[in-house]
Amino acid sequence: MKVFFDHQIFLTQRVGGVSRYFYNLKRALTENGLCEVDSWSFIYRNLYMGAGNGAIYLKPCGIKKIDDLLGTSTAFKYLGAIDEQFDLWRFKKPDCNLIHITADDAGYINKSKLKKPVVATVHDLIPELFPSGFDNASTWLKMRENAFKMADHLICISESTKRDLKNVYGFNDDKITMVYHGAADYIIKDKEYNIVDADTGKKQKYLLYVGDRKTPYKNFAPMIEHLAPFLKASPEFKLLCVGAPFKPFEIDKLNKLGLINSVKSVQAHENVLYSIYQQAACLILPSIYEGFGFPLLEAMKAGCPILSSGSSSLPEVGGDGALYFDPVSFEGFTSRLESILYNDEVRAQLKLNQPDRLKKFSWKNTAMQTYNVYKRLVNV
Repeated sequence: MKVFFDHQIFLTQRVGGVSRYFYNLKRALTENGLCEVDSWSFIYRNLYMGAGNGAIYLKPCGIKKIDDLLGTSTAFKYLGAIDEQFDLWRFKKPDCNLIHITADDAGYINKSKLKKPVVATVHDLIPELFPSGFDNASTWLKMRENAFKMADHLICISESTKRDLKNVYGFNDDKITMVYHGAADYIIKDKEYNIVDADTGKKQKYLLYVGDRKTPYKNFAPMIEHLAPFLKASPEFKLLCVGAPFKPFEIDKLNKLGLINSVKSVQAHENVLYSIYQQAACLILPSIYEGFGFPLLEAMKAGCPILSSGSSSLPEVGGDGALYFDPVSFEGFTSRLESILYNDEVRAQLKLNQPDRLKKFSWKNTAMQTYNVYKRLVNV
């Protein structure tokens, strides 16, 4: 069997969870001898694909205006149109048994009337459940709906996402298969990250937040407000935010809360991410909604204690490898944070539970279960 991934995520995403998923899925499918995967994209930006494969790699050139231009929706529209034509040429080849689309647009495949099975992976229902957080949400939602209906089968990455998909779109169980992600095999462990206390010169104890802060469902602003009393009462701890630099409005908020010296932002490459998790006193994941919650696995892989929201997919993934709080009322937030930080038995038990929890999330299992979906659609 030969499966073809389309271009979409490899053009739009330089790094990120969805492109990591497809990179690791391809690797696991091929390394375990299940099927051949063609993920060639004529024009791409994604770092995981590597360079030198005969395609056009749009690497950052260092000139901000050009790099910004290549990251606009207009650029993606025109570059994507070129990639679509090359995809259709690839998909019409006799050795293409199945197409796995990597993002939300299947319109170009549908118009071509290709008689090849199509699979889509549904990572979450965030646009459907939180449309106010997105520009042009109605257009995007219609495109997603069309892609999901047109696909011969849908893969969901958690039972929570599967339930949401059934509730929102009314699909039945025959069209949907739940397949968990694998654990964070991509983490590189070759560099150590240190955050130093400016007053003592010693290693700083820090709580950790990883990812986007601006979208409301991530719940970052309410978390900061509820964390402020703890940080003021416990100056030995800082909050380290891995992600984009703070915007002016965020700096203003931190000033108003009296936390400007207690919260630090850092953009971290993957070669130090493992070290950041490993040295953190606790990862805090406050999201109201996640389709999966990949930072949970990243943290567990590094033996980092976790305080997580108890909503959506997070308890399903974290299991007994984390403690939980209510992300709306924040009931249990401070008490469970203090248990992790100051109760040796609680912290030790979480670290003891995490390796067994990680065994549920193997890329080999992900590949095998995904291959079983492919096999049901393809006769080879």
